[in-house]
Amino acid sequence: MLLLEDKFEGKGNEIRLDFAFMLLFVDRFEGKGEKSMAYLDCSVKSCTYNNEDGCCCKGDIQVEGREATEAQSTCCGSFKDRGTNGAACNALKDVSKEIDVACEATHCRFNENEKCHADHIGISGAGACTCGETECASFECNCKYE
Repeated sequence: MLLLEDKFEGKGNEIRLDFAFMLLFVDRFEGKGEKSMAYLDCSVKSCTYNNEDGCCCKGDIQVEGREATEAQSTCCGSFKDRGTNGAACNALKDVSKEIDVACEATHCRFNENEKCHADHIGISGAGACTCGETECASFECNCKYE
């Protein structure tokens, strides 16, 4: 148990906090707790959601590749070919590089409960015409080889 004194009212009130609870509390305030957004750089210029700055205008993406053990076995399931769909970015005003990333790649070290928890994620696939020609360049296998 950790002992803290209440200094707000000038009273000597004591507050006892369980150490595990306190660590969770500190992690949340320092941004280490539940995080929902990753900084995204997308080099897939052929995607309808990609603007010239490498931002994804979709707002959230899905990384696929449930059994992937290497980046080449992952893909951006949200990819839509710009050639057939046109550009979607012009309609959106505020585009951010921070994006919510759902992730099916269960062997990736950044995957926690099917959410990407990497601070920075890259999606690559220059000239891609299908989602299978894209990949999560940030994928790191947590595979254990014997």
